[in-house]
Amino acid sequence: MSNDTWESGTITLPPQEFDRVHAAVLAVERSVKERVRAQSQEFWRGLTRKQRTDPEAYRHAVREHYQATLKQVNELSNTPARPGSSPTQWAQSDELQDDADALGDLLLRVGYDKPRRVLVTDLPLPTARTMVLPVDSGATITFDRKASTVRWDSGWGNNQAEVARRVRGARALFAALRQVRWAPGTGGVITGNDEYSQRELRREDYAIAGYGPLGSSDPHAAHLTPHWKPATGFYSGAQGRVPSGVSTGGQFAHRSRSESDVRL
Repeated sequence: MSNDTWESGTITLPPQEFDRVHAAVLAVERSVKERVRAQSQEFWRGLTRKQRTDPEAYRHAVREHYQATLKQVNELSNTPARPGSSPTQWAQSDELQDDADALGDLLLRVGYDKPRRVLVTDLPLPTARTMVLPVDSGATITFDRKASTVRWDSGWGNNQAEVARRVRGARALFAALRQVRWAPGTGGVITGNDEYSQRELRREDYAIAGYGPLGSSDPHAAHLTPHWKPATGFYSGAQGRVPSGVSTGGQFAHRSRSESDVRL
């Protein structure tokens, strides 16, 4: 069912936690871009002379490459998991899908009208100074070192909030937030809305998630904020720091998908 959704919010981080959260998101985004850049070079090397000079042939090659990758995604997604097995195949499926979406976007953006090789400047890598990170699917993560905050904006569109949380940069952000050692005066609330709620119910923006003391003290988000212990700053119970080696991909990390979020 079609339903436009969005969500956004600014989370105040304890100053000592800012660099860790920032670095976690940067590392994922840099890794993704390095891999997609390498895949773009491999794609170009495999093109024929006609595909390198004829825009229509180039676009057809991009679509064929995408469909071939999508077939691998579906094979991984539809392979029954053995009882007690790890979700590795689902993670591989998600990674293949994400790479295919990002590569398809990049190849068409660069060579749609005039085919050419992807250059380093077409996909710059984030550095320690990068504070605004446009992540896959149109979402944006914005850090402010002076204010010690991070802002999440999913963008607006059909099921956009759900799609945006599924991409790797978003998963890295929310996994890092779950491991923050909160302090008084930190945390925050992510709010959102959807087309049906606004149009049919005339409902105001509602809380999606809460973090830290500010989330706990918000009457609309308290029930969505994992309990944290003021003595330690960490979440208690199942929401606490995730043990080493355990996946923190989020609710969509191992969700199979049969079609792309990108339009080729």
